Amino acid sequence: YEPALLLLAKNARERGDQHTAAVFCDRLIAANPKYFSAYVMRAELYGETELPKAREVLKTCLRISPGYKPAIHSLANTYRQSDPEMAAKYDNLAKSIP
Repeated sequence: YEPALLLLAKNARERGDQHTAAVFCDRLIAANPKYFSAYVMRAELYGETELPKAREVLKTCLRISPGYKPAIHSLANTYRQSDPEMAAKYDNLAKSIP
């Protein structure tokens, strides 16, 4: 049941258990690849230390749903420090979607 898996992931993250939160997100994505908020949370769990993996998760989400704004915003945020031009590209993309 997807909402329960997302709730378990959120609870684990709030407790500081990043690994368990990631496991629940991965299970959720495997159970329902169209549960897009799980991709965003999974990318957040990768954090600053694993930006390439976070970006890949978000790009996977966007291949399924190109107009999912939270994923576009999150992807822009992964580029904010290292490549401001790329971040601006994704910000503009998000703005263009109604």
